[in-house]
Amino acid sequence: MAELELEYDVLTIDTNIFVANACAIEKGYFKQLAQFKESPATFVLSDIVKRELTKHIAEKIKSARGEIKSAIKVASNELLIDDDGCSQAATLLFGTGEDLAVAEARVKSFVEKTGCAIISVKHADVQELVDLYFDAVAPFEATGKKKNEFPDALALLSLDDWAVKNKKKVLAVSKDAGWKEFGDNSTAIDVVNDLGAAIQKFQVPNSVSNIVDELKYLLKNGGCHSIIDSVQKAIEKSLDEADVYIDAESDYMYEYDDVFVSYSMHEFVDSRADGKPKIELIRIESDRIVIGLEVFVTCSVEASFSFYVHDSIDNDDMLMGANTATAEEEYNTDILVTLAGDFSDGINGIEVDDVEVLHSIDSADFGYVRPGFSDDWADELEE
Repeated sequence: MAELELEYDVLTIDTNIFVANACAIEKGYFKQLAQFKESPATFVLSDIVKRELTKHIAEKIKSARGEIKSAIKVASNELLIDDDGCSQAATLLFGTGEDLAVAEARVKSFVEKTGCAIISVKHADVQELVDLYFDAVAPFEATGKKKNEFPDALALLSLDDWAVKNKKKVLAVSKDAGWKEFGDNSTAIDVVNDLGAAIQKFQVPNSVSNIVDELKYLLKNGGCHSIIDSVQKAIEKSLDEADVYIDAESDYMYEYDDVFVSYSMHEFVDSRADGKPKIELIRIESDRIVIGLEVFVTCSVEASFSFYVHDSIDNDDMLMGANTATAEEEYNTDILVTLAGDFSDGINGIEVDDVEVLHSIDSADFGYVRPGFSDDWADELEE
């Protein structure tokens, strides 16, 4: 980042932003926070948030290892893989270290890569904390379990006190209403709910403003450029790799398999400000920039269903038929695009270095499904 006066001195993030992004601190917007290590601005986390983040990651690691253990057991039983093969697979996939230790190592690496400063709760004024609690002032609420809001209160009070003493203006990112209300009453902290928009506040767009204008025109009107093809290919790849949960209703018990997701189309979401595709500047360096795009994706999900009824006499499930169904689904995702080259030549001087799709489809609703036999047979069975 360039050396000049910014609107904010400090960026901080609440735990719910990490959770909303699967605590994937090595990817997406979180990966881009490494720019703060060499920046005039500072990235900080409350010690409360750091501890909560570590706990959430440890829980996800425990869950992942449990799923791996179950999958290996199924593989052993159904694919007749011997004990040595299962043991080797478990060793490779489980990794080493206890769940918490692995989580702590990941968070430590994240802190080091981003140059993150950890703000201790010792900065919080205990008397002020007590007053906020009994007066039901944000982040405490008048109703509900106020004790659950103590971590938020400690985090916010310590950040606020640290910022005031160090004469810093903090931009906090949180989806929590208590954080937003606290920020409305603070002179040192502002709160927004969009991490991409927050990171953009720390960019200096002057040197690449022409690129942004050209990109908006290109994305709005179409044209021939590698960014158009690269974004579509990245979306298609994310759909190929998607793990989709199938939701359906039926008069029969059913199982599904052979799930295929195919790309239909995508549209770039427009900014409310100018009606042109929304582009956020996430990172600016001398020879590359990272932009954030919001995309509306339409796709088709196909699944094969097998239908059963329970035979109470034989205590067995009888196969009644099968069918293949398709569901059309839509979803929004953010996409980070890294562009490299000579920015003085406009978009003709740049090329796509990387495209990262942050979210993909995770579920599909097939509505009512039934076996693929004739209607007459179906009516007779239902009678």
